[in-house]
Amino acid sequence: MRPSSTIWKWLIPLSFSVAVVWAIALGGLALLARRLESPRPTETQPAAILATRTAAPLPVRQTAAIATQPPTETPSPTMTASQPGSSPPPPSATGVTPQATASPAYDTLAPTVGKTSSATPRASAATPTMSSSATVTPSPFAPGAATPVPTARPSPTQAPPCSTGKIVFSSDRGGDFDLYSIRPDGSGLTQITNEPGADQQPALSPDGLQIAWNATRQNNISDIYRAQADGAGVVRVTDNSQPAEGPAWSSAGDRIVFTGWDDPTSAFNISTMNVDGSNKSRLTTDEVNRYSPDWSPDSKWITFWGLPSVFDLTTEIFIIPVAGGTATPLTSNSFDDRSPAWSP
Repeated sequence: MRPSSTIWKWLIPLSFSVAVVWAIALGGLALLARRLESPRPTETQPAAILATRTAAPLPVRQTAAIATQPPTETPSPTMTASQPGSSPPPPSATGVTPQATASPAYDTLAPTVGKTSSATPRASAATPTMSSSATVTPSPFAPGAATPVPTARPSPTQAPPCSTGKIVFSSDRGGDFDLYSIRPDGSGLTQITNEPGADQQPALSPDGLQIAWNATRQNNISDIYRAQADGAGVVRVTDNSQPAEGPAWSSAGDRIVFTGWDDPTSAFNISTMNVDGSNKSRLTTDEVNRYSPDWSPDSKWITFWGLPSVFDLTTEIFIIPVAGGTATPLTSNSFDDRSPAWSP
């Protein structure tokens, strides 16, 4: 075999292989050139897409409700169906016959506030008409909405202060405790007593013309005193032999109840007397103190407070007949009950 034939035997396949490689390389370069020539997306494209999405109305999910009217055959604007005996719809310009379509009720869009939309899922006489409505109420706090102003509540009418009568009380504004009176509107402050010692626990008579109180004016022993409402005509009612305090007038204004020290029992007990100090009558003879007596409206009972016995540690409320008898406890508990007052 000649050498030239051997060379051509290998040169032809090699040339074909080189041609294939060049063809592949040129094709890749052309594809790369087309990619480089295509425009790149700009930074404004996402904003434009976002603006388009923002401008599009949001779908409002609606709830379908079966209408109370009888079934109708009114065709829905979103669906066309063939009725018996009717001709089929004409083909479109593209030669394709449109198909009946129905959108679910919750896919219906309601871009306008308060707009009512309806959809009939099937155009059949046996299927009732489905109607739905959705009303969107704008929030009062939405941007641009007027701020709601709360309705002002009318203030309660304040009753004018009582303009009749006077209030009597004890005060140490003069150095020691004396009696004063004042009108219900805070005017007319008047000093009633001005004597050494403590004048306390004043009680006005039912007609408001007299005052009874207890004072320590002699021997530092508390006595019951009586005077006119303006402080004139002061009279000592008890005899200063034993402490007495807490006077209260009967409804008739002819007797006074008070609590006084009792030597035999070594305790304060309840007694009554005439307004001049005569005809004393002791109602209780207990070994424990009795305080703050008060009359019933019919002047037949007295209420007071104190310990049930020397073995008890909490005070209770009692009543006892003025004619005499046993005191009856009205309360019985583990708490201190004090200072009763009988309503008129």
